Amino acid sequence: MPRQMLTDELWEKLKIIMLKMGIYDKPCLRKTVEGIFYRLRVGCPWRDLPTAFGNWNAVYKRFNDWSRKEKLMGIFNALVVDPDLEWEFIDGSIVKAHQHSSGAACEQETAIGKSVAGNTSKIHMAVDACGLPIHFSVTGAKKKNSTRGNDEMDWCLYKYRHLVENVFARLKHFRAIATRYDKLKRNFEGSIALACAFYGYLCEMATAPNIGEVKIIPDEPNNALIVVASAQDYAVVHRIIKKLDVMPLQVLIDATIVEVTLSDKLKYGIKWFLQHQNGGQHAASSGGFNLAQTASDIAVGAATGGFGYAFVSNSGDIRAVLEANASDNKTNVISAPSLMVLNNQEASIQVGKQVPILSSQSTNTNSTTNTGTVVTNTIQMRDTGITLTIKPRVNANGLVIMDIDQKRMM
Repeated sequence: MPRQMLTDELWEKLKIIMLKMGIYDKPCLRKTVEGIFYRLRVGCPWRDLPTAFGNWNAVYKRFNDWSRKEKLMGIFNALVVDPDLEWEFIDGSIVKAHQHSSGAACEQETAIGKSVAGNTSKIHMAVDACGLPIHFSVTGAKKKNSTRGNDEMDWCLYKYRHLVENVFARLKHFRAIATRYDKLKRNFEGSIALACAFYGYLCEMATAPNIGEVKIIPDEPNNALIVVASAQDYAVVHRIIKKLDVMPLQVLIDATIVEVTLSDKLKYGIKWFLQHQNGGQHAASSGGFNLAQTASDIAVGAATGGFGYAFVSNSGDIRAVLEANASDNKTNVISAPSLMVLNNQEASIQVGKQVPILSSQSTNTNSTTNTGTVVTNTIQMRDTGITLTIKPRVNANGLVIMDIDQKRMM
């Protein structure tokens, strides 16, 4: 049996992604993928593929079909999750095109150009700040990476160019990439995508990072962290910190605390409106006012700083009741605070004041003195008013659910 590249752990991770790409789970799927990796690694013609991987023509057809439908590119893109885009490094590498890569029978793009070295192709690669590939393209050899000059070059940052060079070095471990044998551009890009997925992500996912001695020092005045570690360990720690450093969701709450005095007459009026649900334009209560006039009075009261509460319904009768309540001076706006609350955190609003309360009293009736009776009072300041406790919760769709608890302090 030829040497294989996929361990059981690597295959389970790759198989999940392939099934999401719509690749059918046939019994020979793993042998087919191993055959594609074998051809990438040794660079042999498809016809020389060992029979242990199945019929060579079947393996080639699967590879060609996946490349044509961009499924191999989809596997690579599915692994590029949350890249570290603090810095991006871009470079290109020229690969020699073998003579067997020329002479495509179809008119599809080949991305093979003429240069001093003959037929060549150029791989343009972009990596993130951790040195992981995030995007690439294949062109003819004469295509430049950038048309800008070096006048604005950050030469200190340029020292980290080796991150993208390291990716090219690992990709060219595959001989079918170091020397191009594929006739079509899409097939060659499929090979690169599979190699990037294997070396850049699958191997890293399967192997736990071996972190050495790392020191993390908090800088509280500047709200920063100082990480003392090697370059490899820092890349691992930086990715973890970036996932944790997420701005929590916040909810802006505008609250109005109103004191309403209800009389027997007003209770009857509310009950009448709720039970009858009269939707007429001129529905009147026992007070003798009509709905249209009351709505106008609410608008005037709002414009002049008064209090009005509107409940959206077909009849609008609740609005009329509360407006009448205000006109009888039965409402009192205690406070209208605004506060910003973190998601899933409690916040409290306390409205009131401290009042003196007589807690104890003592009388001294000693007759031996001439001072007479001495009365001693003990006074305590006690909080009075209303405490409103609010705890908002924001779900994934942005819907805000609030737990509200109101308590009266005596």
